[in-house]
Amino acid sequence: MTDIATTSRDLDALQLRRKTTIWTVVGALGPLLVPDHRHEEIAPRAIFEAEYGAHRKRVPRFLPRLSQWQDAPILMIDPKHYRQTALDA
Repeated sequence: MTDIATTSRDLDALQLRRKTTIWTVVGALGPLLVPDHRHEEIAPRAIFEAEYGAHRKRVPRFLPRLSQWQDAPILMIDPKHYRQTALDA
């Protein structure tokens, strides 16, 4: 009976070590894997200036604001676009 308890405890420790290792690697390499978005903002900032500044204040960079989500009152589906979407999938 002690062999099963020891094995179970060892298995739990191994699983915890694996999870810790995975999150350590993700935390260390995460900033390197996220693309640098600043170079994509240079052109719109130069072209649109004030409008782009107002847009940046309104729109979050990475995560959407779900509290401001509004459904359209009428849903229009164009069969041509629906067919193309189905073929692309």
